[in-house]
Amino acid sequence: MLGRASGPSLPLVNQSRKYLQTSYNELHLPWLCPSFYGSSARPNSSRTLGRQRTTARPKPSKFRPVNKDEATSRRGLASAAIPETYGQPPEDFIPFVHGPSFLGLPHKSSVEQPKPLIVDSSCISSAAAFRPYNGISGQLDEIHQTLHACLQVGRLERAAALVRRLSMIYKPTAPGLLAAHTEYMRELAWRITKTKDQQMLKDLQKWFEVEMRRKGVPPDTMTYALMIQASLSGDNQKAIPRTIWRYRHLAEEAGIHNETLMTALTLLEDDQIETFEEFTNDSPQSTETVEVSLPDSDVLQSVISSLPEVKPVPQKGLGLASLRQALSMFRDSISELPSKEDRSDKLDINATQNVLRQRRLEKDTYESAIGRWREESARAKKVGVSSSLNNSSMGALMWEWHEALVSAIKDEVQKANEAESKTIKTAADRELCQHGPFLQLLPPEKISAATILAAMTMVATDRLINGGIKLSSLVSAIGQSIQDESLAEAMFDEAQRKRKGFPVNSRASLQATQATKQRARRLLVTHPGEKKSELLENLEWSSRLQVKVGSVLLSRLIEVASIDVVHTREDVPTTKERQPVFYHTFRFVLGKRCGFIQLNKVIIEKMSKEPVKSVLLKNLPMITEPKPWTGFRDGGFLENLTPVLRIRHGSLGRRYGIVASDSGDLDQSFAGLTVLGKTPWRINRPVFETMVEAWNTGDAIAKIPPLDPVIEQPPMPSKTATDYSAQRLKWLRQLKAIENHKSGLRSNRCFQNFQIEIARAYVDQTFYFPHNLDFRGRAYPMSPLFNHMGADNVRGLLTFAKGKELGATGLRWLKIHLANVYGFDKASFTEREEFANEHRTDIYDAAENPLSGGRWWLKAEDPWQCLAACIELKNALDSENPHRFVSRLAIHQDGTCNGLQHYAALGGDTLGARQVNLEPGDRPSDIYTGVAELVKAEISKDAAHGNATAKALDGIVTRKVVKQTVMTNVYGVTFLGAQRQVRRQLDEINFARSDVDPVKLVEMAHYITVKIFAALSTMFTGAHDIQYWLGNCANRISQSLSPEQIDFMLAEDKAKPGDADYKRLPTTRKRIEGPTSFKTPVIWTNPLRMPVVQPYRSGPAQIVSTNLQNVSLQLRSPSDPVSRRKQFQAFPPNFIHSLDASHMVLTALMCDAKGLTFAAVHDSFWTHATDVDAMNGFIRDSFVKMHSENIVDRLAAEFSARYRDYIYVASVKASSVIGRKIQAMRKSAGRKGKLTTNTEKLEELRTERLRSKLLASDNPKEREQGASMVTAASIFEQSADEKDILPSENLEAGIGEMTSARAVKLEANEQLEVGDLENAKLLDPRPDDSELETVQPSAVAKKRAQPLVSFWMRMTFPPVPKKVSTSIQ
Repeated sequence: MLGRASGPSLPLVNQSRKYLQTSYNELHLPWLCPSFYGSSARPNSSRTLGRQRTTARPKPSKFRPVNKDEATSRRGLASAAIPETYGQPPEDFIPFVHGPSFLGLPHKSSVEQPKPLIVDSSCISSAAAFRPYNGISGQLDEIHQTLHACLQVGRLERAAALVRRLSMIYKPTAPGLLAAHTEYMRELAWRITKTKDQQMLKDLQKWFEVEMRRKGVPPDTMTYALMIQASLSGDNQKAIPRTIWRYRHLAEEAGIHNETLMTALTLLEDDQIETFEEFTNDSPQSTETVEVSLPDSDVLQSVISSLPEVKPVPQKGLGLASLRQALSMFRDSISELPSKEDRSDKLDINATQNVLRQRRLEKDTYESAIGRWREESARAKKVGVSSSLNNSSMGALMWEWHEALVSAIKDEVQKANEAESKTIKTAADRELCQHGPFLQLLPPEKISAATILAAMTMVATDRLINGGIKLSSLVSAIGQSIQDESLAEAMFDEAQRKRKGFPVNSRASLQATQATKQRARRLLVTHPGEKKSELLENLEWSSRLQVKVGSVLLSRLIEVASIDVVHTREDVPTTKERQPVFYHTFRFVLGKRCGFIQLNKVIIEKMSKEPVKSVLLKNLPMITEPKPWTGFRDGGFLENLTPVLRIRHGSLGRRYGIVASDSGDLDQSFAGLTVLGKTPWRINRPVFETMVEAWNTGDAIAKIPPLDPVIEQPPMPSKTATDYSAQRLKWLRQLKAIENHKSGLRSNRCFQNFQIEIARAYVDQTFYFPHNLDFRGRAYPMSPLFNHMGADNVRGLLTFAKGKELGATGLRWLKIHLANVYGFDKASFTEREEFANEHRTDIYDAAENPLSGGRWWLKAEDPWQCLAACIELKNALDSENPHRFVSRLAIHQDGTCNGLQHYAALGGDTLGARQVNLEPGDRPSDIYTGVAELVKAEISKDAAHGNATAKALDGIVTRKVVKQTVMTNVYGVTFLGAQRQVRRQLDEINFARSDVDPVKLVEMAHYITVKIFAALSTMFTGAHDIQYWLGNCANRISQSLSPEQIDFMLAEDKAKPGDADYKRLPTTRKRIEGPTSFKTPVIWTNPLRMPVVQPYRSGPAQIVSTNLQNVSLQLRSPSDPVSRRKQFQAFPPNFIHSLDASHMVLTALMCDAKGLTFAAVHDSFWTHATDVDAMNGFIRDSFVKMHSENIVDRLAAEFSARYRDYIYVASVKASSVIGRKIQAMRKSAGRKGKLTTNTEKLEELRTERLRSKLLASDNPKEREQGASMVTAASIFEQSADEKDILPSENLEAGIGEMTSARAVKLEANEQLEVGDLENAKLLDPRPDDSELETVQPSAVAKKRAQPLVSFWMRMTFPPVPKKVSTSIQ
C-alpha cells in the first residue's frame, strides 16, 4: 500500500530493479556542455527551480572547490557533467554564460576522459515467472500488483495468501519478500490506528511473530516502526509500554534502534506522539508478549453571456451540449464553489479558487460522460422515442450499454469472490481470482464508463470500415484506462487518509506536533529507499495484466452492447432486429491469424453523422498555473500522475528517466518544462467572434470546412461503351474518393466544432498548457485537443495573457510578423516591414470588416493568424502612441530547417551554413529554393545532352517539389520514401494527370530524387561525414556485448543476478541466449544532462491467454535484443532532435531569467514583439555556446567511456591481407575460416574476453600473457587499422546519398504527438511494390556483396570526422 504518513514508504521490489540498483556506478562526464555549474544550472526564477530533494545533500558554498567524493555522490547516471572545480551556482546564473559578456565566446575546454556510471541491462531478464498456484498468477510482478490491489479494496485474506505465496518463492532474506510483508503490515497498522480493532492488533502481532520472525524474514526499521504504531492503539494501557519496549529491544539487537524510533515518529498520528515519547523515556519491567491469532475471514467489512453562440454541426445527441455543460464550470460564480473553510484539505490554506476549479476539471471525466448519456436517454424516453438505432442518439444508446455493463461487472466481481472462497478451484475460478481484485479498485459505474469511452475512442479514431481494430490494441487501451484511473484514485485516497489523520486541535498543538515530525525526519538516517517515482512505477500494471483486465471488460461489453435495427423496404414489411454492436472476427495479416473488433455497419453510418468524441476534461488547458516539475511523476496537472517522459513502462529508457529524475539529472529539463507551462494565455476575443461568425455561415472560410460541401459527381459511363466494365470500375473509385473527401471534411469540421466550443469556454479566462517530453527531450503540450501547436485556427485564437508595450522595436516586429504569416517571408526584414506599410489599407479593412470587407486576409498562408496580426497592428497604429501600445500577440521566430543547421554547425559546412541562415546576410536564405535551383540546373544540363527524362521535366521542378524531401532527409527518410514524396508533388501539380505512363512517372520521380540527394551532398559535405559517423557508431553499438552479458553467456551456472533471492529457478530462465543476442541500445546524454535511450528492440511475442482469444503481445524489455536496423537508422535524426530540444529549453531558461514570456513549437520560438531582439540574442547565444564546444568529440568520449570493455562484431574483406591471416589462424586451430556455429562463436568470444581481462590487469605478468595471445583481434591490431573495418550490411547512406531499395519505416519518430502530425505524414511507411524495381542499389550496397570475415573485437569507434571549416561565424 502507498505510504500513509509523510514519512518514507517501502515500495514493492522486483528482482530486475534490485539488480538495477546494484549495477549503478559513478559517472563523471563533462559531456557536451561543461559550462554547467553544480548539479543543475537554475535561472533566477522561483518557478524554474529544479526539484525539491527529499533527502538532504551537502550544499557547497558558492564557487568553492567541491570535493570529488562529494560531487560524485550527487551523480546518478551517465549524463551531463558536473565540473569538479565549481560549486553551487549563484541565483542569477544563466546556462552557457561565461564571464561578464553575455554574448561573448565561451571558454574552450578540453575533452576529458569520462568515468561513466552505467545502468547495465544486458543481463536483466523480463519479469520472473513461476508455476501458478491455487488461483495465484505465476508472474512475480503480477503477484505484487495483485497484493496491492487486494489491500486497496480491503481483501486482507487474499492479501495474506499472496504474501504466503511469495514466501514460497522468495528466500527469507530477499528484499522482495520483506517489501510484501511491509506493505501488508502497513495496511493493517493503518486500519488498527483508525478503528482501534483489538482483534486485528492481535492478528498483526501474530503475523509478525509467526510469518516473519519464525520463518527467518529479518524485519527492518519500517517493520518495527509499524508494530510500534499499531501497539499504541491497544486497549491495555499497562501492556503498551512492555510491547513497545520489546520492539525497541529487537531493533536494538538488529542495530537499528535509533532509526526505528525516528521512523516511528514520522508514522504516528499527532495524538500518539506524546504517548510514544512518554513510553520511550523509561524501560518497562518486563518484555512479555501476548498470544494472538490470525483474523477470521469476516473480521474486516471494511464564460460571459454576451459571447456569440457557435452554430453546431447538425448531429443527434448531446455531444456538444455535454461539452458546454462540462465547461460551464468556467462560468460558475465563485460563491458556487466550496469555500476554503468548507474544504476537507484544511491544511492547504494557500489553494486558490482556480486551483479548486482545476482539480474539479481533472476529476469530472467519467461523471460528465455518464451524465450526458443519462440525460440523452431521459430525453428520448420523455418524448416516447423507441430504442431503435434509427431514433436514438449515440448518448442514449451508450447509456443503455452502460447500465447493462455495470450489472455485468457486478456479476463478474461476485463470481470472483465466490471463486476465491472455493477450496478446489477450476481453471475458470483461477482466472477469476487473478483479475477479480482489479475490478474492485473502482466503482462499477466508473469502470463501465471508462471501458465504453476507451472502446469508442479507439474505434472512432480508427478506420473500422477497412476491417476494424486489432483486439490486442483495444484490450490494452481499456486496461490502460482502468489502470490510470485506479492509480489516480489510489493516490487521491492516500492523500485523503493523510488529511483525515490530522485532528482538529489548536494551532499551537498542530505546530508542535508538526515540529516533532519534522525534527524526526531531519534526524532519521536510514538506508536509501526507493523514490516516489519508483513506487508509482511498481504500482503500474504489467502489460499482461492490462490485457487480461481489458479482455474481461471488452468481452462483457460485447455481450451486453446491442441495438435494435429497423429494416424498411418498399416491397417488404418493416422488421426490427436486435444486433450486437461489436463483432469479434479473425483475419490473416502477413500470414498470421489476428483477432479484430468490428463495429456494426449501421453504427458506423450513424457515427459518420454523429461523431463520438471522448472529451476528457483532465486533458484540457489548465486554469491555474501547472505544478512545477520536480519529479518523474510530479508536475503538470494537479491530480493526474502523468510521467514527465512519454516512454513505455518497463523500458530501459523509463528506468534511466526515473533515476535521472531522482538524482537531479533532469533538473534542467524540469526547469524548462516549468517555464513553458507557466506561460499564461488568453483567447483573442475579436478573432474568436469573427471565427464564430464565419463558422455559422456554413461556408468554407479560412480553412474552415464547409457544412455541406458541394462536389460535382462524375457522369456514369454508358453501358454501350466497349470498355464499360473498366469505366464503371473507375467511376466507382471516383465516387468513393469523393465520399471519403466529404467524410474527411465533415470529420475536420466536427473536430473544429469542439475546438471552438473549448475556446468559447475559455474566453476572458487565463489558462496554461502543461508540457512533458518524449524520449529525445522534445517538449509537447499535455492538452492535445487545444494548444498552441495546433493548426492555424487555434493559433489565431491565442494571445499571451500578459501584455507588454511595443517599445522602440516592437512595432517593426509586429509588421514583420504580419508579413510572415501572410506568406511574404522570403524577403528581407526591411522588405517585409515595407510590405505591411504598403498594405495598410487592406490591414485596416481586415481588422474593421473581416467578413464584409475586401477579405484580403483570407489570401494569407495562415489566415487566422494574419487576421490577429491585422487587428493588433491596427489597434497599435490607432493608439495615441504606438510605441506605448500594450501588445499581447505572440511573435514567432522560426528556424530554417533546424536539423540542417545543426548538421552544418557540426560539420563546418560553410556553403550549407549560408543556405540555412547560420551566417548573416541581407536577406534570409532558403535552403529549399537553393536545392531546387541546383536540381533545375542539373536537369537543364542533362536535357541539353539529350536525356529524354530531363527534357520531360525541364521547367517542372519547383521549390515545393523538393521541400518535403529536403526537410525529411536530415531526419533519415529512405530513398524510396523520398521518391514517393516527389511523386506526390508531381501529382499535385497535375503533371501525373497528363498522358504520362505510370511507370514513366516513377522513373521521373526517381530521377528528381537522385538530383535532390546529389545537391544536398554538395552543400553539406561535412554534415554527410558526421551523419555517416553517427550511423557507424550506432551500428557497432547495436551489435556489441557488454562484459556482464559475456560473462553470463560463458558461465556454467546460468543463474542471473537476482536469482539468488529465489528458492527455485524461475521458469523464465530456461531460454539460453546465443552470442548474437545483442541487447545494447544506443544511449547518449543531451546537453541538459538528460539520458536518451533509443527504445527499438525486437524479439518473440508473448502469448497471453484471455477469455476472448490468445493475445500476442510485443512486450519489449531490456532483456530483448535490440533492433539493429532501427537503432542505426534512428540514431542520427534522434541525436539532432536531442540537440534541437536542448537548444529550445536553454533558450527558454535564458528568456525566463531575463523576464521574457516564452513559448515554443519545437524550432519556432514565440515572445512579445518588444522582446524579439532580446530573444533572438538568446537563441543565437545558446546555439553558439552549444556548438562552440566540440559536440561530436564529446559524444565520442562518452561512447568510449560508456561502452568501454564491450566487445563487438567487426568485419573485414575476406580477400584482404588481414582477412586471409584471420582465416589462416582459425584453420591452423582446426576450425573453419568463418565462424558458422554458436559453439565456435562462443569459444572465440571466450578467448577474446580472457585476453581483454589480462591486458587490463594490474599484474605485469598477466598483461604480458594477454599480449602474447593470438586472436583475430590481436592479428587485426598488429596488421591493420580502423579504415580496414567494413560496415555491416545494414549500414546505409547519410545526407545526400541513396539508400538501398528496401523500404524500411524510420521509427525515430514513433512517439510523435501533437505538433508533429505533418512530419509524420511525410514519413509514409507504406510499401509500393510498383516502385521497387525502379530503384537501383547504390555503389555501397554493391560493394557489400563481397565475402566478409567477422570476428570479435574490443569496442572502438572510428575517428571523428574533421570539420570542413571552422570559420563559420
